[in-house]
Amino acid sequence: MGARNPDIVSPPPSPQQALSIAEMRARRWLITANCTTCSIRLHVDLTAMIALKGPDFILWGKTGRCRVWAYSVDDRCPGRVLFEARSIKGGSMMPLKMTGEVRSAIELRAQSEAMRR
Repeated sequence: MGARNPDIVSPPPSPQQALSIAEMRARRWLITANCTTCSIRLHVDLTAMIALKGPDFILWGKTGRCRVWAYSVDDRCPGRVLFEARSIKGGSMMPLKMTGEVRSAIELRAQSEAMRR
Protein backbone atom coordinates (compact mmCIF):
# COMPACT_ATOMS: atom_id res chain seq x y z
CA MET A 1 0.00 0.00 0.00
CA GLY A 2 1.24 3.45 -0.87
CA ALA A 3 0.29 6.89 0.23
CA ARG A 4 -1.06 9.44 -2.21
CA ASN A 5 1.09 12.08 -0.56
CA PRO A 6 4.61 10.86 0.36
CA ASP A 7 5.06 13.94 2.59
CA ILE A 8 2.63 12.29 5.04
CA VAL A 9 4.91 9.24 5.34
CA SER A 10 8.01 11.39 5.90
CA PRO A 11 7.75 15.15 6.47
CA PRO A 12 9.61 17.47 4.09
CA PRO A 13 13.18 18.38 5.11
CA SER A 14 13.60 20.89 7.92
CA PRO A 15 16.62 22.10 9.90
CA GLN A 16 15.06 20.63 13.06
CA GLN A 17 15.50 17.14 11.55
CA ALA A 18 18.96 17.52 10.02
CA LEU A 19 21.15 20.59 10.26
CA SER A 20 24.54 19.24 9.16
CA ILE A 21 25.42 17.28 6.04
CA ALA A 22 26.25 14.22 8.16
CA GLU A 23 22.71 14.28 9.59
CA MET A 24 21.28 14.67 6.07
CA ARG A 25 23.24 11.63 4.91
CA ALA A 26 22.16 9.62 7.97
CA ARG A 27 18.52 10.41 7.15
CA ARG A 28 19.16 9.48 3.48
CA TRP A 29 18.02 12.79 2.10
CA LEU A 30 18.43 13.42 -1.63
CA ILE A 31 20.29 16.71 -2.16
CA THR A 32 20.40 18.47 -5.54
CA ALA A 33 22.13 21.60 -6.81
CA ASN A 34 20.04 23.63 -9.26
CA CYS A 35 21.63 26.30 -11.47
CA THR A 36 19.71 29.55 -11.82
CA THR A 37 21.29 30.31 -15.22
CA CYS A 38 21.50 27.08 -17.25
CA SER A 39 18.73 25.24 -15.33
CA ILE A 40 20.82 22.11 -14.80
CA ARG A 41 20.02 19.90 -11.79
CA LEU A 42 22.96 17.99 -10.30
CA HIS A 43 23.05 15.31 -7.62
CA VAL A 44 25.11 16.23 -4.53
CA ASP A 45 27.22 13.37 -3.16
CA LEU A 46 27.04 13.91 0.60
CA THR A 47 29.78 11.33 1.32
CA ALA A 48 32.23 13.26 -0.87
CA MET A 49 31.09 16.57 0.62
CA ILE A 50 31.66 15.24 4.16
CA ALA A 51 35.18 14.19 3.15
CA LEU A 52 35.79 17.67 1.72
CA LYS A 53 34.04 19.95 4.23
CA GLY A 54 33.68 17.81 7.36
CA PRO A 55 30.59 16.23 8.96
CA ASP A 56 29.47 19.40 10.77
CA PHE A 57 29.25 21.55 7.62
CA ILE A 58 25.86 23.29 7.31
CA LEU A 59 24.51 23.44 3.75
CA TRP A 60 21.44 25.50 4.68
CA GLY A 61 21.70 28.96 3.09
CA LYS A 62 24.77 28.13 0.98
CA THR A 63 25.17 28.57 -2.77
CA GLY A 64 27.95 27.50 -5.11
CA ARG A 65 29.31 28.09 -8.57
CA CYS A 66 27.78 26.05 -11.38
CA ARG A 67 30.15 23.31 -12.59
CA VAL A 68 28.68 22.93 -16.10
CA TRP A 69 30.69 23.64 -19.22
CA ALA A 70 27.69 24.95 -21.13
CA TYR A 71 28.82 27.48 -23.68
CA SER A 72 32.12 26.44 -25.25
CA VAL A 73 35.19 24.40 -24.50
CA ASP A 74 36.83 27.38 -22.78
CA ASP A 75 33.88 28.79 -20.84
CA ARG A 76 31.87 27.60 -17.85
CA CYS A 77 28.32 28.52 -16.98
CA PRO A 78 28.46 31.76 -14.94
CA GLY A 79 25.46 30.77 -12.81
CA ARG A 80 25.10 29.94 -9.12
CA VAL A 81 23.53 26.76 -7.78
CA LEU A 82 20.89 26.65 -5.07
CA PHE A 83 20.57 23.51 -2.98
CA GLU A 84 17.34 21.55 -2.44
CA ALA A 85 16.58 18.46 -0.34
CA ARG A 86 13.99 15.70 -0.38
CA SER A 87 13.45 13.35 2.55
CA ILE A 88 11.64 10.51 0.73
CA LYS A 89 11.29 9.35 -2.86
CA GLY A 90 8.38 11.19 -4.44
CA GLY A 91 8.32 13.77 -1.63
CA SER A 92 8.57 17.51 -1.96
CA MET A 93 11.88 19.17 -2.76
CA MET A 94 12.55 21.93 -0.23
CA PRO A 95 15.05 24.72 -0.86
CA LEU A 96 17.85 24.82 1.70
CA LYS A 97 17.43 28.55 2.32
CA MET A 98 18.67 30.43 5.36
CA THR A 99 15.58 31.23 7.41
CA GLY A 100 14.78 32.14 10.98
CA GLU A 101 14.14 28.46 11.69
CA VAL A 102 17.65 27.58 10.48
CA ARG A 103 19.23 30.37 12.53
CA SER A 104 17.35 29.15 15.62
CA ALA A 105 18.50 25.57 15.06
CA ILE A 106 22.12 26.72 14.70
CA GLU A 107 21.84 28.83 17.86
CA LEU A 108 20.29 25.95 19.85
CA ARG A 109 23.04 23.60 18.70
CA ALA A 110 25.73 26.11 19.75
CA GLN A 111 24.08 26.55 23.15
CA SER A 112 23.87 22.80 23.77
CA GLU A 113 27.52 22.33 22.79
CA ALA A 114 28.54 25.19 25.11
CA MET A 115 26.67 23.54 27.99
CA ARG A 116 28.53 20.24 27.41
CA ARG A 117 31.90 21.97 27.94
